[in-house]
Amino acid sequence: MPPFPNLIKVHQYNVSCISSITQHAAIEALTKGKNDPEVMREAYKKRLDYCVGRLKAMDIDVVRPSGAFYVFPSIKKFGLRSEDFALQLLADAGLAAVPGSAFSIYGEGYLRLSYAYSLETLKEGLDRLEGFIRGRR
Repeated sequence: MPPFPNLIKVHQYNVSCISSITQHAAIEALTKGKNDPEVMREAYKKRLDYCVGRLKAMDIDVVRPSGAFYVFPSIKKFGLRSEDFALQLLADAGLAAVPGSAFSIYGEGYLRLSYAYSLETLKEGLDRLEGFIRGRR
């Protein structure tokens, strides 16, 4: 008997079979959701435009990304390591961000922010970020 029979069962059915729920979801997407990618592309573009615009209005250096749904603004001017900035942002403003240092030494001095949220949520998050930054200046 294999050393981990239950683990093998889980692995076997995760990699060799697509669940019936997933199959039905795929049929639904292919038959009724043909325009969904275009709708989502436009929604993400609007969210990206909003985030980049707000960050620049806060005088935060940011390069407009050409893929994914994250922005990677520079926080170097605030004089904190990215992990310390992210921890203080969470503690003081209740806003979670991934420190750039999580992506190697080359990410130090940056934050990763997702714009895969509703515009309403993005507005609240960027309002919190702006308040946090104002308190640091």
